[in-house]
Amino acid sequence: MDPITHPVEGPNGFRLVALVYTGGVGEVAVGLLENGRHTMLGLRWCPVTPQVQSWQGEETGWFLMPYTFASAIGRSLAQLLATGHEGVDPEGFQRMARWLSEVGGLDDAMCY
Repeated sequence: MDPITHPVEGPNGFRLVALVYTGGVGEVAVGLLENGRHTMLGLRWCPVTPQVQSWQGEETGWFLMPYTFASAIGRSLAQLLATGHEGVDPEGFQRMARWLSEVGGLDDAMCY
């Protein structure tokens, strides 16, 4: 199967600046998106196959998350990274961790 290509543009002028979790067929990818003034975490369904279907139908664009939810996702990604799970991009993870730290979400993530 070909590698998954992720869209570089999200809603409202947001652009993908770092891929945090690449995802796979039928999985959710996680990216860091910016619009020049704001940074947000985005999720998107990766493409599907006839064997693996998404309940979202054909919707595979970025969905922006508020930082409070990004905190919980960041914690889960930290756990995946710590266990050596493939798919977590170390550079993208570091950018996300810096951003969460700046907005106070990193502390929130460790409390969940």
